Amino acid sequence: MEPSNLLVVCLGMGTVFFGLICLIAICMITSSVCRLFEKGKERTAVNETIPKKQEIVAAVCAVIAEETGQDAKNIKVISFKKI
Repeated sequence: MEPSNLLVVCLGMGTVFFGLICLIAICMITSSVCRLFEKGKERTAVNETIPKKQEIVAAVCAVIAEETGQDAKNIKVISFKKI
């Protein structure tokens, strides 16, 4: 006896959705474990100066201008932080 096409489609889609649900569960578990380890660490704000900041900003503006097709003079940098 040969399985029907509908059964094969349902089993395939069920397998894919089950796999996706498992991936979501694994991501949530990993995220909660990471949060547990980060609670012990205190985050401190690092106020380091960025060496050659103007050169880096100019290079980033040139890349953005090239990708968007705009003139680099039209790009206004509001904030530039080291992360």
